[in-house]
Amino acid sequence: MVYVEGGDFFVGSIGKQNSQTVKINNYFISAFEVTVSEYQLFVKETDRSMPPEPKWGWKKDHPIVNVTYEEALAYCEWLSKKNNSTFRLPTEVEWEYAARGGKKSKNYKFSGSNNPSRVAWFRVNSGNKTYAVGKKKANELGLYDMSGNAWEWCMDWYKEYTADKGDEIIDLEKASGKIVRGGAANRLSPYCKLTKRLASYSDCRSAFNGFRVVEISE
Repeated sequence: MVYVEGGDFFVGSIGKQNSQTVKINNYFISAFEVTVSEYQLFVKETDRSMPPEPKWGWKKDHPIVNVTYEEALAYCEWLSKKNNSTFRLPTEVEWEYAARGGKKSKNYKFSGSNNPSRVAWFRVNSGNKTYAVGKKKANELGLYDMSGNAWEWCMDWYKEYTADKGDEIIDLEKASGKIVRGGAANRLSPYCKLTKRLASYSDCRSAFNGFRVVEISE
């Protein structure tokens, strides 16, 4: 878990003032996406079933994928009880603030660089499959794979920002789903930009949907 010092944050496109200004409290976020091996321990201890296996198979150090939003929540609940702490999915603003590097942000387009190949697995370099977490360059906070590899579930329902209707925001044609952020190995680099937003139905299983966790101090 990596400590993220909170602060005031303008959500949205780089270089555009946005009315979505929020104050973020301090929190911890996992340096890596939850891996297959971590999820397998959860499955074993809770007598659950693994999600459908992706075409490249289960590899222990890859991000877990094909998990629904509800399954990601269940993992957080299990982890909270196991560690006597409070773990949950990040909110969208927590996710973006951390991906940008928090107070250490250098305003990159991707999480840790303006060159996606340095920090992300995406369609050009991935062969349309995920890779072991932590193999690309970390961002300013020491977080890995926040651009590319697997989309990451956030707590929020998708809604358009009240300001900033610019081309950085994807219009989802009345989509009603949970936010996923960060892009994925099967997407082109523009989807891995820090401002890109998509939604997935909460019961969706995608070979490129994963998650990471936030820990909140009591």
